[in-house]
Amino acid sequence: KIYNNEHPNGFMVYEQTYQEQATMGTQTVTLKSGQYYLLGDNRAVSLDSRIFGPVDRSALIGRVWLRGYPLDRFRVFETPAYVY
Repeated sequence: KIYNNEHPNGFMVYEQTYQEQATMGTQTVTLKSGQYYLLGDNRAVSLDSRIFGPVDRSALIGRVWLRGYPLDRFRVFETPAYVY
């Protein structure tokens, strides 16, 4: 379950595409402001926050430019125009 200010009683993330790769067990992780918990898309063998813990926002770089799956939601994202 994920608990936050908007969902004080928690909610479950439904990930139909990962059901056959579910990770067994549970972890309780409390994130600080500016931290992210990363999960790989190949859950059974991904090296992700379940191994190395939360990641600070300052360590995240890059941008999304393509969504390939699910196929019915394929999309190329435009490069944002930044104003300096």
